[in-house]
Amino acid sequence: MTRCPALSDGEDDAYGVTFLDLPGIVAMDATVTEALVNAKEALRDYEGVADLIDSESRRRRIAQAGG
Repeated sequence: MTRCPALSDGEDDAYGVTFLDLPGIVAMDATVTEALVNAKEALRDYEGVADLIDSESRRRRIAQAGG
């Protein structure tokens, strides 16, 4: 899935990355490169949690259906 990142230039040596389509997912660091690396990790963590939630929801629906 394509995400829409936004890079923010803050104070000296302070860069932030947010995902416009995922409020609350942010990453920061002293360089643009490191901020982007951190953003990739934050996105991977978010997607991992989302997968766990989806799996648990699926398991509950199957259990409720008698499966």
